[in-house]
Amino acid sequence: MNQIYNCNSDEVRLSILKVLTYFRIFSHPLKLQEIALLCSVSEKIAEQSLQVLIADEIVYCFDKHFTTCKEVAQLAELRFVKEAEAEKYFAKLKKYARLLSTFPFVRGIAVSGSLSKGVMNPDGDIDYFIITKPGRLWICRTSMVLFKKLFLFNSKKYFCVNYFVDSKNLQIRDENIFTATEFIHLLPVFEKDGVLADFVFQNEWVNKFYQRKPDWNKSYMVKGNSRVRSLLEFFLQLSVFNPIERVCHRLTILFWRKKFSTFKKEKFDLTMRSTQGISKHHPSDFQTKVLKEFQEEISKIHSVTLAEI
Repeated sequence: MNQIYNCNSDEVRLSILKVLTYFRIFSHPLKLQEIALLCSVSEKIAEQSLQVLIADEIVYCFDKHFTTCKEVAQLAELRFVKEAEAEKYFAKLKKYARLLSTFPFVRGIAVSGSLSKGVMNPDGDIDYFIITKPGRLWICRTSMVLFKKLFLFNSKKYFCVNYFVDSKNLQIRDENIFTATEFIHLLPVFEKDGVLADFVFQNEWVNKFYQRKPDWNKSYMVKGNSRVRSLLEFFLQLSVFNPIERVCHRLTILFWRKKFSTFKKEKFDLTMRSTQGISKHHPSDFQTKVLKEFQEEISKIHSVTLAEI
C-alpha cells in the first residue's frame, strides 16, 4: 500500500489482499472504486486483479462488494443496513458540527470512525477529531465535556469528542495502518486558518501505507458562529486564565488515572495520551486490538508479518 502499481500484478494483488483483510476485521466489504483508491491503481487494474483472486477463491464477491470472507452476501447486506443508519447521522451532522465550531479556540473539526466511511451501527456515535489553538486545548475540551454532561445528559451519540490536538501538535504519533486508514477517511466539517491543510502536510508518513492524500468530501463543512467563538476567546485568552488551563489538564489526568488505575503505564500513555497539546481518550484500546488481529490475519493468509507491510 505504499506505491502506485502499474504493471506488477503480484504486487497489486498483494496490496488488494492487505486492504480487504484490514477491512474484514470490521466486517466491511469494499466496492471496486474504494479498493482502487486505497491501492492507488486504476479501477481496471483493480478489477483484473480481483478476478484472479476470486478465481483462486481467495476473494469473494456479492453485488459488487468484495471481501476475503466467504460470508460476503451477509456482510454486503449488513453494509446496506449500516449505510441506511448512517444517513440518519449525516442528517444531523451539520447541526452538531456547527455547535462544536462555536466553542472557544476550535480551529478544525473532522469526523472519524464508522461515519467517516459512510456506515454506522444502530448504537454507534459520531467520533470527532478536533484541532484547537495552542495553549487552550484543555479549556476547550473541558467546556465541551461539561456541555455534554449538562445539556446532552452525557450522551455521546452525536457528540463523542475523544481526540484533541492543538495546531502545534498536528503530527500524529501512532504511525500504523490503523491511524493511517482513519487519517485518509477523515470527513472535515469545520476549518479555520487553513489548519487542515497543515494537518495533511504534517502527516506525510501516511504515504507509507496509502500513496494518496485524503480525498476529503467537504459537503458537510460549516462556517460556524465566529462571533460567539471570537467573543469567548477574547476573554479566555487573557493570561489570567492560564492557571485554569493547567487545572483542567491536571484534573483530567487525575480523574483518568483513578478511573483506569488498572492500566499499565504503556497502555495509559497510548490510550489516554494527555500532554499540553494532545488529549486522547481511547480506553478500549481498539487500535491495539485491530493491529493484532490484522497481523494475525496477514500472517495466516499471506504469510506476511505486519512489519513487512
